[in-house]
Amino acid sequence: MEAQQNNPHSLLWFGDNPHAGQFVVTLGGYPPAFVAPPYYPVVPRLGFSWAVSDTVSISGSAYLAITPSCAMAGGALDVEFHDGDLRAWFTAHADLLLSWRPFFFTADIGVSIGVSYRLNLLFCYKTISLSLGASVQLWGPPTGGLVHVDLWIISFTVAFGAGQPAAADRALSWTEFSGLLPAATAAVTVIPVSGLLNTIPSSASSSGKAWLVRARDFRFSTQSAMPASHLRYGDTPTGAPPDQQNFDGAPVNVRPMNLDGVAGVHRLTLRQGSPSGSPAPLTGWTLAPRTASLPESLWGAPPAPFTQIPAAPTAAVLPDQFVGYDIQAQPPAAGATRGVFPIAELAQTQLPPGGLPLVAAPVPDTGFTPVPSATTVGLIAGIATAAPARTAIRDALAAAGAYDGDAGTLDRLAANAQHLFSESPMGEGQTQ
Repeated sequence: MEAQQNNPHSLLWFGDNPHAGQFVVTLGGYPPAFVAPPYYPVVPRLGFSWAVSDTVSISGSAYLAITPSCAMAGGALDVEFHDGDLRAWFTAHADLLLSWRPFFFTADIGVSIGVSYRLNLLFCYKTISLSLGASVQLWGPPTGGLVHVDLWIISFTVAFGAGQPAAADRALSWTEFSGLLPAATAAVTVIPVSGLLNTIPSSASSSGKAWLVRARDFRFSTQSAMPASHLRYGDTPTGAPPDQQNFDGAPVNVRPMNLDGVAGVHRLTLRQGSPSGSPAPLTGWTLAPRTASLPESLWGAPPAPFTQIPAAPTAAVLPDQFVGYDIQAQPPAAGATRGVFPIAELAQTQLPPGGLPLVAAPVPDTGFTPVPSATTVGLIAGIATAAPARTAIRDALAAAGAYDGDAGTLDRLAANAQHLFSESPMGEGQTQ
């Protein structure tokens, strides 16, 4: 997927786009030495041209660009005076590039001042020119550079600081290179994709949180800031053949360290109960490689001869690098069921009209006919006067160890006895 703002010179690639993880923000394009990937926008220089008067004109251009691997800025200024046979000029330019993956910088700055006059010698013309120019080339680290001075009669170059070979030919150590990567706590991330319900505090987790998940659609992923040549589950050795849990990719290169063909293992283990528990069986689980695009400046093949400062800086990436796993949990097994049934079966059953579910008709073989009770409410209302009897029963149960609660007076139940029933209870009857 590609996102583009109203400014057509700001692009971000994400999602399933092959350039996901890349972005570029530019005003006026890129420096001459920068090799832009073909999918970067082609942007004209920002510029201006101002005719100050009939004899003086000023023009200039500028650019700024930021990519995941470097930032670039620069511009040029040209001031010219022209009056008849007399001409004078002043020009200046600057091109700066700062790379942080790996870190280095280059700069090219120059100025030139000159004047010329065209002499009319009867039948011939002679132009006399005087000029003074200077330019500076910087690089590092360590910092070094060249100063070039150009006079109308002589030119020379002076070097200072560290020579360019010394600044470029030394490979970084692991300690130096690891400083270009995220901190150890952020170098590998575990991200829930779906099925996460909530998180709770947990001392057993390095993040201090545990996930509450729904097994039916639980998915998560692991992702490292470094590419891997092997994805392995548990204690599976790197030499084991690939299968549905273990995968092999291309060897890893580390350009700033001048290393190629390195084995990098991304290892995943799911444990039962706690981080020290036994590995969990993966029956029914699905493991798939997770890939991403990574900067070529870090993980590309080292150039030969080796140099830290490329002749043509670029923001190219290496696509489809192994960075982790996409994990799908085993779906829950369906329990016993009676099958599908109409939801209407759960609706409330309507009772036939009448007093409760009973009808005023003799019960077969007994001759008993239910009739509304005239004494039930009164008996309930008199329950408060039976407190001594209830207390005696409570004491007997307590002595037997069967009950140790309070007998209570039931005054509120007695006071509201007339409100317990919407109709009179049907408990009394007569025999035919």
